[in-house]
Amino acid sequence: MAKKKVAEDAKKVTEEKKKDEEAQFVAEAPIELTIADPLEGQLVIEPKLVSFREKLYNLQQDVAELASAFVSDGYNDNQQYEYVKASQYKNAFRQGLAKNRLFHKIDDVMCQTGTDNLKSDKMALTQYHAKLTIMDVDSDREISYMLWSQGADNLDKGLSKAKTMMLKDFVKSNYLISDNDDDAEASAPSPTKSKPKTKFVTPAGVKEAKKTVIANKEMATDEQKETIKKLIAGIREKSGKPNYGKSTLDALDTLSFASAEVKLTTLEMRGNEYGLEL
Repeated sequence: MAKKKVAEDAKKVTEEKKKDEEAQFVAEAPIELTIADPLEGQLVIEPKLVSFREKLYNLQQDVAELASAFVSDGYNDNQQYEYVKASQYKNAFRQGLAKNRLFHKIDDVMCQTGTDNLKSDKMALTQYHAKLTIMDVDSDREISYMLWSQGADNLDKGLSKAKTMMLKDFVKSNYLISDNDDDAEASAPSPTKSKPKTKFVTPAGVKEAKKTVIANKEMATDEQKETIKKLIAGIREKSGKPNYGKSTLDALDTLSFASAEVKLTTLEMRGNEYGLEL
């Protein structure tokens, strides 16, 4: 019995010692916690990196899409046709840049207005050159365009007109946008002089249009008419548009001197795009 009791006591001590060792092991072992992943089973969408070139491509598509909603919000009383004002081109360009995280700046290069460019005692031709740069918000990439334009008006307005026409022509040419200025049939004289009914016309704009008068009543000269005819003929040949400038030719005998100068400026800029030299 004594031996049996000793054996049981020894076994008991061994078991208690084993339990103590196991307890010590558990206490010293690192505790592993299983934390449920809140995104487990969900689709994680990582932002896609867009290259500068792809942004420029998207800019072209976005500006063209915005331009498809353009409406004629301007009216030329002298030649009786509706046109798209430059403000719509500027807004489309600004929205396209912002959507693609791009921004731009315009640096003046040259502005020339002087006696050599005077067309009459009341009109002057301002030549303007600038550099337009489009920059990427997310990188140091950028692209620059050399632009130029002309504006025929009073000395204090010629520069503003040239700058406005420059940006408008840039958007039209660079993003292949057309309006009534490119379509001879679309710019044909309207049956009446009623103002266009569009949402872009404001009461202030209507009031200003009604006050518009031609300061110079002198009729276009024969030299102006011949130059207009040559420019239109050259543009028709280069562009493949046989009806280009039809409305201008139809109204040639009724053009005033000032209106002819403005039309010549527009035609010269269009002609330069096709490499015409007169």
